[in-house]
Amino acid sequence: MVPLKHRLRNGDTVEIITSKTQQPSKDWLKFAVTNKAKSKIRQFVKEEQRRRSLILGKDLVEKEFRKFGLAAARFLKGEIYENYLKDNGLHSTDELFVKIGYGKFEPKHLVDKLMPAPSTKDSSRESGKDSGKESSKESLKDALKEGFKIDESTFMDRVMKGAQAKSRKTVSILSVDGMDDVLVHYGKCCNPIPGDPVVGFISRGRGVSVHRSDCRKAFEFDQIRKVDVQWNQQGPSQAADRTVKLKVFSQDVPGLLKSMSEAFAVQGINIQSAQARTTKDKTAICLFEISVRNSEQLNLAIFELQKIKGIIGVERVMH
Repeated sequence: MVPLKHRLRNGDTVEIITSKTQQPSKDWLKFAVTNKAKSKIRQFVKEEQRRRSLILGKDLVEKEFRKFGLAAARFLKGEIYENYLKDNGLHSTDELFVKIGYGKFEPKHLVDKLMPAPSTKDSSRESGKDSGKESSKESLKDALKEGFKIDESTFMDRVMKGAQAKSRKTVSILSVDGMDDVLVHYGKCCNPIPGDPVVGFISRGRGVSVHRSDCRKAFEFDQIRKVDVQWNQQGPSQAADRTVKLKVFSQDVPGLLKSMSEAFAVQGINIQSAQARTTKDKTAICLFEISVRNSEQLNLAIFELQKIKGIIGVERVMH
């Protein structure tokens, strides 16, 4: 038995073993040959990622409403809800769940928009009757029973609309499943930089967590939450630099630290911190924390360091 990536030769006899539980994987794209096969694989992977995001988004919305002792289904209908979908360019509840699952929308924003809030007059009347010791959950339930209307000009609404308008004007440095304005955060365990092979995982309430493909922690995540993540070639021209740690092994000779600093300066790289120590066998170990734009700039810096006489080796530090 051979794996799918095995190359066939003339004269080979092939028996294809199938399984009802086997599904296409993004890894199949590495050895698929025809464009039709690649297209089918991408289509399946995209649909599978959308299905997972829908399930996760629905779960997040229901949990957010349950914090107030309310059922989400009661609010995901009616004129107010339809207007919310229209204002955010959504066409269905499933599409809303997918966006929330990807981290593009926060479930809290949805609740703030749909949750009824008492008017000033009614609130004053209620506060006179009650002792003021009711919990926030009980107040919300009372407001629901009284049929209070939503204040459509709340502060949260204005903040959300402003953030959405700003996000439409900018281009993200990362693309998640073809979308550019998805909330992402980078794994501190591997500190991925533009150009690194990366993989994303949908996290609860924090959007998509991005890791290097060879990061050990990435293999600990639930693979069902895995999504396709790519660096945008036409990302923002002034994107913030990413921090990388380099460990340099060298001979313990005078002036070597100065030469290494100059190598970074030639590439326009800023040194955030530097630590140096010497071992018993007279080997110097320097740990640099530097700011780089992308992997290309980092590789050029490593190449310049390796050309310095007395340098034994250079490695990128991965936690």
